[in-house]
Amino acid sequence: MRDIDCVRRTNIRSLGAAMKVPKTTIHRLIKEGKIRPHSNALKPYLSEQAKKARLQFCLSMLEPNDDENQARKFKSMYNYVCIDEKWFYITKEVESYYLLPEGEEPHRTCKNKRFIPNVMFLAAIARPRFDADQNEEFSGWIGIFPFSKWPRSSAHETIFIQQDNAKLHIQPFDLQFVETATKDGFDIRFSNQPPSSLDMNVLDLGYFRAIQSLQHQEVPKTVDALVNAAEKSFEELLADSLNRVFVSLQACMVEVMKVHGVSNYKLPHNEKNQLIRSAMLPSQLECESGIVESALAHLQSLNQG
Repeated sequence: MRDIDCVRRTNIRSLGAAMKVPKTTIHRLIKEGKIRPHSNALKPYLSEQAKKARLQFCLSMLEPNDDENQARKFKSMYNYVCIDEKWFYITKEVESYYLLPEGEEPHRTCKNKRFIPNVMFLAAIARPRFDADQNEEFSGWIGIFPFSKWPRSSAHETIFIQQDNAKLHIQPFDLQFVETATKDGFDIRFSNQPPSSLDMNVLDLGYFRAIQSLQHQEVPKTVDALVNAAEKSFEELLADSLNRVFVSLQACMVEVMKVHGVSNYKLPHNEKNQLIRSAMLPSQLECESGIVESALAHLQSLNQG
């Protein structure tokens, strides 16, 4: 099987033909765990400049440390706001259902499958905050409207609004934005994530998926119902869910530094649910000094090249 090209291993029939064995043999090997099914998603192509930007971004998220031999902690990111836009669709072109044996199959129609009714939302979230007894103080939910909520106790901090690199976004030093962002004692600044890096944004990393899952449970049939369902789903997500994604983002950045900026890595499972239940979920993961040194050395070689 190792000698068979992956393009001939996309389904059981093709794999069986390439191995010259019946399909039943492939089914048995899968059941025995000797062949592993795997879903493979396309990832954005990363230029050398994009890999460099990813490394720089990950390194910038580490707290300073004078001892080079000690592990470096990630910033807690409590003063970061992540924003992103997302298309939500009333339905999917292909939907799965669970039916009774004699149940009638659903009949769904649409004027054009390429133009399913949809609405674009701009979402803004921050990291949730909890007190010493793990009671929620701030859910992290800001909304899908213009930025308007923030814990007043932290208004003195510099607040970074992280956005992607879409050309339509305003520039970090836009005069109108700067004027608005410095009112009432606030210091709000834009921070761009690396290009082609959905894994560097909390919303794309997992939060949008959770919102969409809840939205599909509402089964909206009109655009107005879709808007209401998306807003309701956004509000119903638990702060613990959002907090887990922030920890996942830090774990992603460790893996990105290990592979020097490329996107071919697997996110380790660090049992976040169990840590939340035991009130031990860290706000800052650590990155080993050797990983940081290797990333810095690779970045220096790219700069010299």
